[in-house]
Amino acid sequence: MNTATVQAPAGVIEPDPSNNTATDTARQRNANLSITKTDGLTRYMPGTDVTYTIVVANSGPDAANGATVSDPLPAGITKANWTCVAAGGATCASTGSGALSDKVDLPMGGSATYTLVMTVPATFSGPLVNTATVASPAGVIVPDVATNSATDTDAQASADLSITKTDGATTYKPGTDVTYTITVANAGPDAANGATVSDPLPAGITKASWTCVPAGGASCTGTGSGSLSDKVNLPSGATVTYKVVLSVPTTFKGALVNTASVTSPAAVVDPNAANNTATDTDAQATADL
Repeated sequence: MNTATVQAPAGVIEPDPSNNTATDTARQRNANLSITKTDGLTRYMPGTDVTYTIVVANSGPDAANGATVSDPLPAGITKANWTCVAAGGATCASTGSGALSDKVDLPMGGSATYTLVMTVPATFSGPLVNTATVASPAGVIVPDVATNSATDTDAQASADLSITKTDGATTYKPGTDVTYTITVANAGPDAANGATVSDPLPAGITKASWTCVPAGGASCTGTGSGSLSDKVNLPSGATVTYKVVLSVPTTFKGALVNTASVTSPAAVVDPNAANNTATDTDAQATADL
């Protein structure tokens, strides 16, 4: 606000002093900037790309030319690339790599939409948290800074794997075959591709064979021999069922204890490890002579 006045000199009468003052009031420029950010997901898989859509807009009333859009990469992530499409008279850099830092011109009603592709390393773990911000240029007031940042948070992919194992018996006889049924399941919510199923042979047993039948979109090795060690793909809701035939030598004595386990791939969290092993124990059969 600026005021100017005029005053009559001494000896001169001013019949109407009401028009001797004039004031000009000019408001500072302001622009209501906003930013949104989403990848459309709630979980991510380490070792894959995550694509975010970031939209920066200016609802006015004034232009915000020279506003800064920033999106630092999360700790542990070093690779990213991005593109930008402007609308409503706005301008932005069309492409870039690494962390996003761009100067944009945003007239009232203008917007800039970024597509940011971030490469998440296979070794990354824990929540994926990424925040983008927009800052007004000097000289432009933003009346509501609450809309100037946006955060997207994804949990790491998880799959509740489980395994069961039984031969349907409580005793065994040395010199015979023992057949186990091993079922591995994935209760989700995500796939566990590359999970490992293991069933080492008990000490003193060297001969075994096995087959596998997948269901629900799963995959496994169809047949094998010796100790079971198999990489499997398990979509949510899928199962693999093994038949393991152990040849027990005539010289084998004591309890027959056999344990199978399933291990999730490194990129997938298993929230309940308690059901990832299963043990079947048979006593040696006794003869009533």
